[in-house]
Amino acid sequence: MTGATQVTDQEIPVKIHSLRWNSLRSRGGRFKIAQKMLVDDADAVLAIMGQCIVTRCEHRCEHRFDTDIFDYRAVSWQFSELAEGHLIPEYVWEKNDDGDWTAREQVTA
Repeated sequence: MTGATQVTDQEIPVKIHSLRWNSLRSRGGRFKIAQKMLVDDADAVLAIMGQCIVTRCEHRCEHRFDTDIFDYRAVSWQFSELAEGHLIPEYVWEKNDDGDWTAREQVTA
């Protein structure tokens, strides 16, 4: 490749990284993953986790394998941007026709 330049992370100014984090941290959300999904479809869980940064996780143990849930709080470009002081919405991850996972905000009644 003529004229192409390869840049390493060490050469990127820290300011760029911090600006990116500042815009990402306003995209908070909550979602749940069943323990059963971790065992039965680990590839799906990896695909979802690859799209977010988990900031908190709690395991709700109901002493039944099929009902144990992990509650996650995370930031993701998939989540809507929030104004300061707003509640963090809950999302549901859905697999689209292309096989990619997207987050949809769960509407509470």
